[in-house]
Amino acid sequence: QADEVVPCFVRGAPSFHLPRNPQVPCILVGPGTGIAPFRSFWQQRQFDIQHKGMNPCPMVLVFGCRQSKIDHIYREETLQAKNKGVFRELYTAYSREPDKPKKYVQDILQEQLAESVYRALKEQGGHIYVCGDVTMAADVLKAIQRIMTQQGKLSAEDAGVFISRLRDDNRYHEDIFGVTLRTYEVTNRLRSESIAFIEESKKDTDEVFSS
Repeated sequence: QADEVVPCFVRGAPSFHLPRNPQVPCILVGPGTGIAPFRSFWQQRQFDIQHKGMNPCPMVLVFGCRQSKIDHIYREETLQAKNKGVFRELYTAYSREPDKPKKYVQDILQEQLAESVYRALKEQGGHIYVCGDVTMAADVLKAIQRIMTQQGKLSAEDAGVFISRLRDDNRYHEDIFGVTLRTYEVTNRLRSESIAFIEESKKDTDEVFSS
């Protein structure tokens, strides 16, 4: 209401930016308002193409929202960017589309982009960017880990180690909003997801062999 005070603050994300090498693949995952920082990504690439004569590797955007006719934000803008060579592909997961099953960004990654994700991260030195709430980020992490185990024939443990190396090399980028006051807790939770998935996978394997 009018005259009410709304507290706010600015939190930087210094590592959440395009890689220096424009030729490496970039996969952008941002459901809902998580797409917001990626707008600067495609605007930068569009500027580089139009004004600097650059020919960067086209990016892949995985967006998610409830319904196509209600909250698919930046639809026209991303289509225009794709037509200008900024994006290779645009994917959208609708979680409440009438008469269709629920889809989330992690489903798109596993069902439609598994091979591309594996090749980009394992073979081409690519980067992945994830922006949104902590639950989504954890689900995406699990999806990436499963992709590595299935596409690369890696053990769950090796896949977890690989993702840890991606983070150490600043190639797995996360901008988790809405949880700034719990940054330490959230960081630990996300980093523990790999270990939890590994332990669960080991448990499933043991049950199979014991039966």
